[in-house]
Amino acid sequence: EEVGDNQEAAKELKTLFEHPPFDTPKPTRLIKKMIELSTNPNNNDIILDFLAGSGTTGHATMSKNFEDQGNRKFILVQLPEKINNEIVRKSFSSIAEICKERMKRVIQNFNEKLKQTKIDETKMDSGLKVFKLAKSNYKVWENVKDETQLKEQLTLFENPLIENYKDIDVIYEIIIKEGYSLNSKIEEISVKTNKIYKISDEDFFFYVTLDKQLKQESLEKLKLDENIMFVCMDSAIDDSLKTNLNQQCKLKTI
Repeated sequence: EEVGDNQEAAKELKTLFEHPPFDTPKPTRLIKKMIELSTNPNNNDIILDFLAGSGTTGHATMSKNFEDQGNRKFILVQLPEKINNEIVRKSFSSIAEICKERMKRVIQNFNEKLKQTKIDETKMDSGLKVFKLAKSNYKVWENVKDETQLKEQLTLFENPLIENYKDIDVIYEIIIKEGYSLNSKIEEISVKTNKIYKISDEDFFFYVTLDKQLKQESLEKLKLDENIMFVCMDSAIDDSLKTNLNQQCKLKTI
């Protein structure tokens, strides 16, 4: 009576999906009760679900935040497992895709509800980021002894990144390598000749550019100093500019 049952949870999914992806999902009220007992609404607590399924934990967290204007966050982890239900499989390729879609629809519903209440929308975080595990964007150096193969590999490494990489993927990989949070803010800085990004994580930040050639005038607006990290392609700067940057800031090259 207090925390619901599978039948109630199934009805809940029917309000989100035409064909519910699971027959016996966890009831949102049960997870909400667990969150209520184990978290504080104003401590930026993080709820982790390593077997996210359809995303009930994320749904429950947002629901509880809506009730008490909490600032809890959630991390959902789900393998892209295949779906047995043939009807559902026509719309979703994996359980992970169902989880993502549920969270999008839940957020949309809560945003609609917020408009009908007196709750300050700026205090309610309804953002969602989705990441998937993938291979590195950096080329992997292979230990070869043959001289011909070594020369070929050196030629390949004139560009240290894989072909057809996306800037955003490389930036997030740098964020991880430098120990920054995946919730870091990525802001494009408008400069004369280069596209430069400012990566901010609370009180810490650094700059990164993946342009193939870096101009000195692009750096003037950044006001770099010895405490600021700047990341760029090694091939984008000549020896003179590299020397200047090394003296001016914490330079790291790709």
